[in-house]
Amino acid sequence: MRVLLIACVVLSCAFIAERQFSFADELLPAPVLQADEIIITASRYESSLFNAPYSADSITADELRNRLFVKSMPEAFNEEPSIAVQKTAAGMGSPYIRGFTGFRTLFMVDGIRLNNSVFRDGPNQYWNTVDPFSINQLEIIKGPASVLYGSDAIGGTVNALTSYLKIGEEKHASAYRIFDRYSSPDNSNIIRTDVESIFGGSGPEMRVSLGATQRNNGDIIAGGDTGLQDKTGYSDAGMDFKFEFAPSPNARFAAAFQDVSQTNIWRTHRTIYSESFHDTAVGTDKRHSFDQRRQLAYVQYETALNSKFISRLKTSLSYQIQEEDQFVIKKDDKTEKSGFDVNTLGLWFQAETIPFKFGRIIYGAEYYLDNVDSYMKKYKANGSLDKIEIQGPVADNASYVLSGIFLQDELALSEKVVLTAGLRFTSASADADKVKDPVTGSQIELSHKWSNTVGNLRIAYYPDANYNLYAGLSQGFRAPNLSDLTRYDIAQSGQKEIPNTSLSPEKFLSYEAGFKARGEKWNAAISFFYTDISDMIMRFPTGAMIGGSYEVQKSNIGNGFVYGAELKADYKLSGEWALSGGVANARGEVSTYAASMQEISAQPMNKVQPLQGLIGVKWEQKEGKYWAEFSVRGAGRQDRLSPEDKLDIQRIPPGGTPGWMILNVKAGLNIAEYCRLSAGIENIGDEDYRIHGSGSNEPGRNLVLGVELKF
Repeated sequence: MRVLLIACVVLSCAFIAERQFSFADELLPAPVLQADEIIITASRYESSLFNAPYSADSITADELRNRLFVKSMPEAFNEEPSIAVQKTAAGMGSPYIRGFTGFRTLFMVDGIRLNNSVFRDGPNQYWNTVDPFSINQLEIIKGPASVLYGSDAIGGTVNALTSYLKIGEEKHASAYRIFDRYSSPDNSNIIRTDVESIFGGSGPEMRVSLGATQRNNGDIIAGGDTGLQDKTGYSDAGMDFKFEFAPSPNARFAAAFQDVSQTNIWRTHRTIYSESFHDTAVGTDKRHSFDQRRQLAYVQYETALNSKFISRLKTSLSYQIQEEDQFVIKKDDKTEKSGFDVNTLGLWFQAETIPFKFGRIIYGAEYYLDNVDSYMKKYKANGSLDKIEIQGPVADNASYVLSGIFLQDELALSEKVVLTAGLRFTSASADADKVKDPVTGSQIELSHKWSNTVGNLRIAYYPDANYNLYAGLSQGFRAPNLSDLTRYDIAQSGQKEIPNTSLSPEKFLSYEAGFKARGEKWNAAISFFYTDISDMIMRFPTGAMIGGSYEVQKSNIGNGFVYGAELKADYKLSGEWALSGGVANARGEVSTYAASMQEISAQPMNKVQPLQGLIGVKWEQKEGKYWAEFSVRGAGRQDRLSPEDKLDIQRIPPGGTPGWMILNVKAGLNIAEYCRLSAGIENIGDEDYRIHGSGSNEPGRNLVLGVELKF
């Protein structure tokens, strides 16, 4: 019914249009106070960030390297007030966006899905397999974006865009860049090297880039009395290559390859090396570590056409490999080795029309095929093989198909009002030959198919080019994946998850309203959201035990809501001083079993982040040669715990996670065009704190140094 209503509105608005309209960015007058920042993700084509009828942000490569001092991709969002970066371990960060994380948020690289069918519920580590130093810009869209991007785009969508050929700009034969970062509490060192060559001029143009990153992260020294946290360090390495060719100003071909491998990442909170924080339990495993690797290869082609119905066309063909190996030594010296390989073929295209009577329409289709193999081997305390399981963490010899078609129209109803409406049809199927039956322990098969149609309706009112008042109604959809259906693995502290092969899709309906404004010296944005949750797949305790762990299973029992507000602003105090800050809060409830198979009741959502915020003051020389910044970042206490949170005794203290506040100072110096220095002291007060839901504490007082050289 909701989809039908949205469809009727779309058709009605289109057919009552009696004159030629153009899309918002062409219709509205150019802003006279500030230049527009351009993003792609909000509409799938280049458009104004300010004019987008969403709560959206972007982070540049320069910010990642020289101001945010990131070590991993999740840390890129540390200073986004509305995003909380939970860390199961130092190499396992998982951002929460509007109450959701893991497979209810979508991550893409150049428009290609990182999410696949083995992504598990709750926090997971897969965003860490994207090298932040290979990225040119991060774009964040908050709230459901299922019409444009399909399943999983519930809490938010992030698109990591790599550098690209700027057609028509001044060319150089070659350029080299070296970036080195050091931080004191974990004795970590990051070295990044880039080589780039660009050729061409009035005719065809070509760009070749090659990059490599090496990261060595030592054990983290937390603040206060916690001190050294053993087994929290890890190593990783990445390389990336990209070739681009533009035969004309209206066409571009790109081929790229990325490879990131991470070794010896310990899930420390499950081991005897964990440190108790406000009475959290210490783990019992003698070892619990992961190795993982991601490889992505793709070709993309984009061209402008002289056609009313296809003014621009973009296609993408990709192949991605995700590998994970887990090694566990239990307290009785028994050992488990498990893992999986996911090979994903991806294909999508999108096309857009020129602005005409019925607006500007973008449409397309996508297809992703996962082939999954998994394994689990158990060994006795003496090292001899005990058992080879039917499956690993997920089903073995399995496949998963996710496909969809979409259409979205951007229609200017007047010179100040723009309507955006769209529909998507999604189809998903799962097939597996080797699944362990949770009751009999025998091998079974599964085969399931689902389909769904979702809609999106948004309206924006622009009194002038410096104000944007918007509201939206967005449906979200997430099909059960192989992790939902067949997971036989560790869940949270002291929990073991067993399969449920009969699950249905999750559905979401989000209401949002927001206001953006800017002046000569200031910017501000505020948004409010309410998301209705139906049939969310939730873990619940069955009452049984497996090898000393609580047995949990999933079911479509989650019905509820999450709501919240986000505020972000900055103000230029004078020619060289500026003030900035933001605050966000969310609160949610879903129905679940509070205890083993008892009556379902409304309970707080899992690991929803508390009130959190950031405020800072920055001084920057007019010519931009020097800058310095002081900031305060913190979060309130979170004592609204779900039944699962209360069982997660190794990560969440009894009664909840304490609030915290840290002070930071950073500075930078541009010695010349070819040399940039940056330094900072983070957590000046040496606060001993933990992000809610994390398995280890954040670094204490922390000296960070960075240098970037260009040739």
